[in-house]
Amino acid sequence: MNGKISAANGDRFAYYGTEQDDDVDIDIDGVGEVTIDTGAGDDTVALTVKQEPTTRVDVDPQAIRDIIATEVINKVSSGEVSGEQLASQEDFEQLVVDTVEKVVEESVSGSGKRERASVTVNTGAGDDVADVKVVNTTAFDAEQAVNQNAYSFAFDLSATDVVIDLGEGADEATVSGGMSLLYGRKAIEAALDYAHDALGATLEASRISINGGAGDDTIFVDTSAAYYDLFGADVHIAAGDGFDRTHLTGELAEAVDVADRISGNLARLDLKTQAEVQVFEEILGHFTDENPVTAALALRQTLEINMVRRRGRHRPSGQQGAYRAGWQ
Repeated sequence: MNGKISAANGDRFAYYGTEQDDDVDIDIDGVGEVTIDTGAGDDTVALTVKQEPTTRVDVDPQAIRDIIATEVINKVSSGEVSGEQLASQEDFEQLVVDTVEKVVEESVSGSGKRERASVTVNTGAGDDVADVKVVNTTAFDAEQAVNQNAYSFAFDLSATDVVIDLGEGADEATVSGGMSLLYGRKAIEAALDYAHDALGATLEASRISINGGAGDDTIFVDTSAAYYDLFGADVHIAAGDGFDRTHLTGELAEAVDVADRISGNLARLDLKTQAEVQVFEEILGHFTDENPVTAALALRQTLEINMVRRRGRHRPSGQQGAYRAGWQ
């Protein structure tokens, strides 16, 4: 079975493959619980999951220039956003503050636990390939209305736990993350900085669990996996029977001393990573592929990778200055 499937705005989504060799691309947007079971056969699944934003609100087109120029989030005294849309820079600042406070209030007894989405991928028997990407939805969106530009702002402070069970066979799994930013670099950077300073020390990171199962498996972990959750993602890899390999790809933080970019041992690695996201510096005006007025938003995050050997041998390796070691 070959095909492409899209699903959005639901509590649950499930896909069950056939006993044949399935090849499917699945795009999920705003679904709380995602289950993928490819069944028997040599299957290939490419899964992209966009998180549900914590809040989304319209933006007054007349105020957009002031809002996207925001460089620092200040807590203002109004206590609420005026009207049904952001009409000023102060409204934007208040929305960010209110959203952060909402996450604090909804955490379990102040423990820092958040409501979490879940993604489960079971590849079953056969030599399978699973590519899983989770996307943070913090962004300004611009849509062309009938008579004017209409804008909205989404702020995503959510978490998603990912479990990949490779089953039997010589399987390959890739996990990565990302953000879908287009406009307003300064305002988004200010919002992310404020949320991270207020919540980063208390909230639990998302968790990515990969179970190798039987067979000689190859697992790719990209440092971008640390960025779909603004508060990080911890990766847990359990090797099964056979000779398994883990490849680490992506970027390490250039602003951190070389000796401090990677630390740990054969059981755990802490990687100081970075991501550069191309975003539009200004939201108004005409942009084309030939005229992409862009600026890079530099993000830095720690990616924790835990590796557990069950049976057989497991060899992690690295790319772009990452880590090389082995279990014998």
